[in-house]
Amino acid sequence: MERLLARGLKMNHLRLAAALSREEKLSDAALRLGLAQPAASRLASEIHQILGTPLFERHGRGIKLTEAGRAFAARAQRILNEIDDADREVSEIASGVHGTVRIGSVTGPAIEMVIPAVRTARELSEGIRVDVEVATSNQLGPMVRNGALDFALGRLPADELSRNLTYCSLAKEPVSFIVGKDHPLAKIEGKVENADLFEWKWILPPQNSILARTIDGAFRDMGLPQPDRLVSTSSALMSLAFAGETDSIAAVARPVAEHFAARGQVHILRTRFSISVEEFGIITRADAQLPPAAQMICDLVKRHKTKKWAGQEKRANAMRMAL
Repeated sequence: MERLLARGLKMNHLRLAAALSREEKLSDAALRLGLAQPAASRLASEIHQILGTPLFERHGRGIKLTEAGRAFAARAQRILNEIDDADREVSEIASGVHGTVRIGSVTGPAIEMVIPAVRTARELSEGIRVDVEVATSNQLGPMVRNGALDFALGRLPADELSRNLTYCSLAKEPVSFIVGKDHPLAKIEGKVENADLFEWKWILPPQNSILARTIDGAFRDMGLPQPDRLVSTSSALMSLAFAGETDSIAAVARPVAEHFAARGQVHILRTRFSISVEEFGIITRADAQLPPAAQMICDLVKRHKTKKWAGQEKRANAMRMAL
């Protein structure tokens, strides 16, 4: 670090390098930082001199970071994230537990864990503001890495673990099959026969999604046919809307299904099999310490999971004793 500082490394160099990791043109990076392009070009030239190697190469009408440039840009983003976190943490300590917490989550845990945690956090400190981004796991990981989110609830591919992210497993995510409250299958008492499920069109996530792969694999393992899709969507809201407006079956995370079924908007089918998506967990940056407000909500998410698991175990033990 001292060598780079001695050569004149400044904050604006870090900011430009981080911006270039997101933009394909120097002019776009300059616009992101509020700089004129000549000023951005001068900073890029200075970085070249400081590092002793080019930051990027011209690529068509745009640019492409060199291997050294990508490594420097990643480090620059981490440093900027740490400075931002330090500012937030000092401010929160000085004023009590205040500040904005940025959380990402896949849909099921957002309803089942994030909402209760945020509700409790607001009771403990009215100064906390929470921004929640609901997205797929593939989108959440990069958002945590670049500092757009403090932490996220989702799934992390094994090859992501080496890229400045940590993962704390929480639980598997059960899946429910839902239909509109007036659907013929909603009138069946008891469990729906497997054959009856495949007489209808289905609303499923895109075929490359974790949920779709899980469902396809489970049906294949049970010797059941693949569902006949009416439409594919990654939106739980669209799945609920299609299920309510068409004679189709939708597959959604159980917390989502239970939330809307309790309000009489959909009906959850009782089937002769159950399906759960692979475990989700808490994703954080490996090189960062959560600010106090974010740490509070993260701890509340973990506490809610522990209490829920204990409650499920208690009910399971009571059922075993009754038998």
